[in-house]
Amino acid sequence: MQQLSDRIIIRPIYGDCDRMGVLYNANYLRFFEQGRGEMMRKTGLTYDQFEKMGYIMPVARINVRFLKPILYDEEIILETTVKAYDRFKVTFEYKMLKEGKIKAKGESVHPVVDSKGKLIELPDFFRDILDGKPYTKSG
Repeated sequence: MQQLSDRIIIRPIYGDCDRMGVLYNANYLRFFEQGRGEMMRKTGLTYDQFEKMGYIMPVARINVRFLKPILYDEEIILETTVKAYDRFKVTFEYKMLKEGKIKAKGESVHPVVDSKGKLIELPDFFRDILDGKPYTKSG
């Protein structure tokens, strides 16, 4: 399996930071979500499209390791990677980098559920996307 991975540049704005000018801890999760969303978009399938098909990926577990502070207006590379998946869930891994050094890292686990919240298997076309194949409407 080729790991699906993407990098984006983020830059915390003033409202993302605490009184000390450091990225507020809860906002790391927002950036992780942005990384997942942008990675999906680059495959040709957005989260919005996926949800309109009847699939939802709630967060079941998430963690962050804060290694070095991320400061206001600091340019950071956010790397998002599909670490693993099985029949029912996807695990994403995140690294927030400055000049090649990891400032924070994390992981999130997302089951796939239907619109009623019932656990369902990952559809085959989505497994293909997770394997690094671009999305095509024909599946």
